[in-house]
Amino acid sequence: MYLKSPALESVPRESSQEDAEWQAFQLAAGSFNLVPVYKRLFSDQLTAVLAYRCLVKEDDRAAPSFLFESVVNGNQTGRFSFVGAQPALEVVAKGQTVTVLDHVHGKRSVQQQADPMQVAIQLSEAWKPAALDGLPADVFAGGWVGYTSYDTVRYVYPGKLPFRNAPEDDRGLPDIHLALYNDVVVFDQATKLAYVISWAHLDGQTGPREAFQAAKQRRSRLCKRLSAANAPRLPNGQVSLALDMQPKTPDAANVTRQEFLDNVALVKEHIQAGDIFQLVLSQRFERRTFADPFEIYRALRVVNPSPYMVYLQARGSILVASSPEILCRLGEDRTVTNRPLAGTRRRGKTPEDDEALEKELLADAKECSEHVMLVDLGRNDVGKVSEFGSVDVEALMQIERYSHVMHISSTVTGRLKAGLDAWDALRAALPAGTVSGAPKVKAMEIIDKLETTRRGPYGGGIGHVGFNGSMDIALALRTMVIPTAGTDSLYSYDGAAPRRDWTVHLQAGAGLVADSTPELEYEECVNKAAALGRAVDLAESAFSPGPSSSQMLDLPLDSQGLAFLAASNPHDLLLIPGLLPASITAAALGDQQAASYLRFAAQQFAAFQSPRSDDIEDICAAATREADHDDFSPYHEMQSLLQKGQERQSILSKRKEYSAELLCETTRRGMLAELKWLRGLCQHNADAESQLMGIAAGNGHLDVLQHLRSGPNPAPWGNSCNRAVEHTDCLKWLLESGCPCQDRTLRGLAGRGHLDTLQWIRAHPRAVVPSSSWNTTVIAAAVESSSLPLLQWLHEPPVSCPWDSSCTTAAAWNSDLPTLQWLRAQDPPCPLTSHAARAAAACGNLPMLQWLRAQGCPWDAMCCYGAADNGSIAMLHWARAQHVPCPWNEMSTQAAAGKPSLECLQWLRAQDPPCPWNTGACVAAASADFGVLKWLRAQDPPCPWDAATAEQAAMYGNLPMLQWLHEQGCAIDGRAYLAAAFLWQEQGPHKPILQWLHGLGVPAPAEPPAAAHIDDVPVLLWWADNGFLLLPEHHKIVNRARRRYCTFHGLLRWFRRAVSNPTCGAHLAFDSFAPSNAGQDLLVRLCQLPPELITRIAVAADMQQDII
Repeated sequence: MYLKSPALESVPRESSQEDAEWQAFQLAAGSFNLVPVYKRLFSDQLTAVLAYRCLVKEDDRAAPSFLFESVVNGNQTGRFSFVGAQPALEVVAKGQTVTVLDHVHGKRSVQQQADPMQVAIQLSEAWKPAALDGLPADVFAGGWVGYTSYDTVRYVYPGKLPFRNAPEDDRGLPDIHLALYNDVVVFDQATKLAYVISWAHLDGQTGPREAFQAAKQRRSRLCKRLSAANAPRLPNGQVSLALDMQPKTPDAANVTRQEFLDNVALVKEHIQAGDIFQLVLSQRFERRTFADPFEIYRALRVVNPSPYMVYLQARGSILVASSPEILCRLGEDRTVTNRPLAGTRRRGKTPEDDEALEKELLADAKECSEHVMLVDLGRNDVGKVSEFGSVDVEALMQIERYSHVMHISSTVTGRLKAGLDAWDALRAALPAGTVSGAPKVKAMEIIDKLETTRRGPYGGGIGHVGFNGSMDIALALRTMVIPTAGTDSLYSYDGAAPRRDWTVHLQAGAGLVADSTPELEYEECVNKAAALGRAVDLAESAFSPGPSSSQMLDLPLDSQGLAFLAASNPHDLLLIPGLLPASITAAALGDQQAASYLRFAAQQFAAFQSPRSDDIEDICAAATREADHDDFSPYHEMQSLLQKGQERQSILSKRKEYSAELLCETTRRGMLAELKWLRGLCQHNADAESQLMGIAAGNGHLDVLQHLRSGPNPAPWGNSCNRAVEHTDCLKWLLESGCPCQDRTLRGLAGRGHLDTLQWIRAHPRAVVPSSSWNTTVIAAAVESSSLPLLQWLHEPPVSCPWDSSCTTAAAWNSDLPTLQWLRAQDPPCPLTSHAARAAAACGNLPMLQWLRAQGCPWDAMCCYGAADNGSIAMLHWARAQHVPCPWNEMSTQAAAGKPSLECLQWLRAQDPPCPWNTGACVAAASADFGVLKWLRAQDPPCPWDAATAEQAAMYGNLPMLQWLHEQGCAIDGRAYLAAAFLWQEQGPHKPILQWLHGLGVPAPAEPPAAAHIDDVPVLLWWADNGFLLLPEHHKIVNRARRRYCTFHGLLRWFRRAVSNPTCGAHLAFDSFAPSNAGQDLLVRLCQLPPELITRIAVAADMQQDII
């Protein structure tokens, strides 16, 4: 909570404003370590939307930032709005891997953490914030902002809901993304004031004056950007679309209608069996659009105003939301609030209609029973963290009206227990019953088996946790998830506004109870997603109309020019008159949904105008990424176009390479008709067909499997059984049809706890499994599943799977003490080795380690390493205090040095004798914390180091550390070049470090590493400019990078640099750009284009003076 300092009110009024501000800060700094430095601005000409655009550039869509607004009671603007950009710190969790990005000090650290929220808790626990005058204490004024995904609950219940049981993760988004904002803008709609706030952190290393000046400078920069004369103007947009029209149905879904109906039937069976009372089954829909995500948010404010309006740019995605529901709120008075919403009716056209619909909703037995179950869940969630007797249902079965619908709402509150904080309340609330079911954990176990892809942010929470510990987290419903990877420009010519092709994911669920009707539940999901997608319709019509005829490129092209344009920017082919029939071109320009199909057709047509196989491969690889493969209806048009190609027969023989991508994609999506069409065009290839079998089995497409095995040339089995372990129907068909079953298949089933399927395999006469396949690896996989009945069945006759120490090790890695005790209780007991002790130590499980040692389990130096890696001084102390101390070596200090805290490292070195160290400690510190590295070198004698320390600093992009290492005399060699250029994983190659090393005269390596490490055109340019050799094998990476990064401007710049560099110009021109035909590269082809085309391209690229 914020702490009010009396000293803030005792500043003399006669002091100047600046002096008074400093005096107030100085007085507050005596009691608090977080002090706000703020300024109030009139906001009558500055809205929160415009402020966000002032702080975040339109093309900077990967920059973490946020805009939060609210509308209450359906039509009243909420009092406060919040804007933030350029966070000081980010915590990004994917599974147990947590990456901390410190933007203030330029540091990046990676650690393994069983609960990533502990990282934010540790960073927050020492905060003592001063109050900010003028704003209520509960109002967010700075702190953590971000999202926790639906899968965050797996950190809370790791045994029952492990990540390995989660559905396919097809987007790779973080499970948790939290950013720490020291600078925010708070808009007060009641007073028409904007608070520009910058927080000063007094961390003991920075003096009050320095901290004050730094915060004041940040605040001044914020004010300047908000009030700049050249501030960006937002397009007005024209609302020509009828807002009450039926919304457009989403383009695609991750399950078919029949699959969803079948899943509803399965859920009802679970309900009838008493496993659950209710379950929320969801499906993810998809829209393709050229509307910008921020324009979609602006449209959403019109289409569906809600209490939680969110525009959040996070790592890997943009979230656009209009959530009506609180997931969890914690106020300044420590009141925990949960407000479940369930039960819906549309709004009436008149007040009388509203009243009638309200009575109808409250009289609906199904809706009311579902809501009461969710209220009970809410009471349980609040009760977990509240004082005994404080939980209360303040409002039960109230009607809340929104712009288009009304909901039944209840409010559950409680008083947070002493010793708990906002993070505990959030953990207890995840996930809301309105997106999971009752009971929650069992419902989620069933959801894991039925839903095909991870939910990601949907069903999690979006919001903020303030410096003062207050929290407001919205449930991520009515949330559009827009991945920021894999987007390209549509228009790139002079006079045409650049647009990008975005994929918008719309996820919606239906609450299933015993009397649910499957068809109605399916329609409910579709309608929810379509209503949310209405914002996309409005944004498309208001902000991003199609190109006009004046924007088309009216220029005759020969086959080479056409191939060049297709390879550089395939979208531009749509703008060339005469390339496609008029009907297709008109459809492409007028219908966004058809555009993806027609781009694919255009790219295919362009490919068949050029005989070069590398062109065909490039164009069709781009087509695979861009085309919407959910509906291949334009194939008839494409077939007629293909027949017009003069060299059709010669090119058909070369289709094998590029058709593989299309075949794999159609197989993955289960598109049987399109797969048959493509296979008819392709030459038979046993390896490719075997791959398709694996893809079909892994995605559960039984009809595709049956097709691939039919005909005169059946596809080889390949690894089909191994891939089908999640799809019982496919696996059983494969085994009955004679597909060999190996121990890998059995391991996959055992690791997922599929006892019934394993029993079926054992009993079925046609499922031939060699007895050697029932081996130690299968029972070890069963240990990992934590399924004791499965483990017992495998161990007992007639299966009698043998076991060894890998089973006890697996149980230790799983922190599963009951299974470990069962293994040791058998006769004879399952053996133990030091690997089990290592696992317990690495997991930070001291009770398990103590139990293992009591069983006589041996240990070695890796145990101390695991304890040090966890920062567990208690475990280290216990291990070293035993009668026979656990041995240790340099790896323990290396593990401790890789942590931002010095406590464990100092303890290790304070022992008698101290834990040994070597250069590895400095290398680890260089990747984790500058302060740890300085401490290591300040000891007597200092910890040794070598050039590997500099290499590590370069790898993590830490130029200040590199400069300090140079000043201290640390060796720096060519490995630092490679680290900065090719191994910087998160933010791309670090050009300032490359330039600094070059200016320092550090000898560079003779040649770059393997081509697999290179994927960035600017670094290749820099490397070539400075005379370093590029390898012939780089042509593949150059082609990939060109498709991914280059516009005309970048491509021409590359050509110019390549031929002007005396060291490698010819080498590049005739090797790197010649995948198949020596002497013919893209540069030569560019020079052979008609002069008028070169001129036109040069003008479009604003590079005429460089190439004419």
